[in-house]
Amino acid sequence: MDIEAAKKAKTNEEKMPFMMQIVGLDIISDKMKSSMLEIGQSLTTWPQLASAVAWGGGMTADICRRIFLNQFTKSGRYVVDIADLVNNDVLPHQHPASQIDNVIPEGKDFSSLIQQQQDVGPYKVDDATITKIVETACKAPSGGNSQPWKWVYKNNYLYLFHEIDISTQWLDYKHRGAHIGFGAALENLCLESYNQKLNPILEMNDEQDDLLVAKISFEPATETYLIQNNEWFNSYYPALDKRLTSRYIGNEDPLKTADMAQLIESAESIAGAHLSFVHAPDSIKRMAKVIGMSERLMMTHKTAHEEFYNEIKWSKHDAERARVGIDIRTVELTATEMAGFNLARNWNVVNNLIKWGGGGAFEKLGSKMTKSSSGLALLTMPNYSKKDFIEGGRALQRVWIKANQLGISVQPMSAAIFLFARLVHGKGDGLSEKMIEELTEIRKTHVSLFDTDDTKGEVFLFRLFYADEPKVTSLRKHLKDVFEIIP
Repeated sequence: MDIEAAKKAKTNEEKMPFMMQIVGLDIISDKMKSSMLEIGQSLTTWPQLASAVAWGGGMTADICRRIFLNQFTKSGRYVVDIADLVNNDVLPHQHPASQIDNVIPEGKDFSSLIQQQQDVGPYKVDDATITKIVETACKAPSGGNSQPWKWVYKNNYLYLFHEIDISTQWLDYKHRGAHIGFGAALENLCLESYNQKLNPILEMNDEQDDLLVAKISFEPATETYLIQNNEWFNSYYPALDKRLTSRYIGNEDPLKTADMAQLIESAESIAGAHLSFVHAPDSIKRMAKVIGMSERLMMTHKTAHEEFYNEIKWSKHDAERARVGIDIRTVELTATEMAGFNLARNWNVVNNLIKWGGGGAFEKLGSKMTKSSSGLALLTMPNYSKKDFIEGGRALQRVWIKANQLGISVQPMSAAIFLFARLVHGKGDGLSEKMIEELTEIRKTHVSLFDTDDTKGEVFLFRLFYADEPKVTSLRKHLKDVFEIIP
């Protein structure tokens, strides 16, 4: 620890990183962790009870006496928690519950599904070209960077399957987030096919629960096809590799009217897609409250909390090993916010906050990010269907590429959309009465600010802002793990 820097710390924000090092994040009680998250929320200063202070003082005095009498000479850190020593079960000391493991999900075996596909396509694409097409498709965004796709090339057909076991199950209601990712991937596939002078013919499978998403054949592109699609290709393909997510703080510069018009044009080049904006400062602040409350509700739901933390990779090593999920280094966090993220990994800590009616700290980051934005945008489709969300994914990819081309950063703000989907289209499925009540209230603000209603498919909510390009970006799975050519 930097002692000189610690001496200069004045505010709670400045002191927190040093406090974490002194106290020891791994050994303090769950209630203490929960209380620390409430400092500045329902607590005004460091939480302490007079009885605990007196007990701690007495214990410290006893230890110091034995040290001075040379009766205790062993160096080290000792964990003494009165609640552990004296309780109903009289259990010996136990370490805090282990944190959620960042596991690498196993892929599904699609061999039986693949064997069922006996059709032979009209045109064979060579291995190098089909590999390049799939490689480009896999650069698409996906919810939590889960990359829930499996590609198989057999008998001149390219099959796209849904790796449903690695999609989030609770947060992503009806797997609509995965469907958006498939749409974005298919948009990339079409762009790369054009680049290879091929015309892809997409046969979409609209069955909700079928793992086969699309069956794609190819044919050499005619001169007419290339001319008709030249403008679309030149608008997006040159910048495809530069599309990325930014989780930085924005500078609040207003969005240009001309830029918003270009983003609307990109979205609405897909039939049925519609893009609406919130960009007045007052409206952005109102949406900041909606997003902040949504993130608190997500973090205080046990299953959603588990899925969220399974997405987070806490080190460069973890991110490179897994090649899925969100690298924590991509998020612009203060030392205090990082400490808070770590404290909240333990569900017991969050559960204490729920019992106390706390958790306001979970609203702060999303709210802060939103308030620093130049605007927010909502992409909608006419219906809440698999087909519409795949098409919405294609529209999203065009909007995202165009925004980055214009120097505008993009960050998904997914919690509200995921929870609203359960509220509206799932009739509150999996939500507590309190969550339903709070979501119903904040949805009124959301609907009043955006051009939307309960009949539409709300595909994607995202913030738009101006900031430096991120230094760390999310990785993609190795191609061999998501693509197979069967002779």
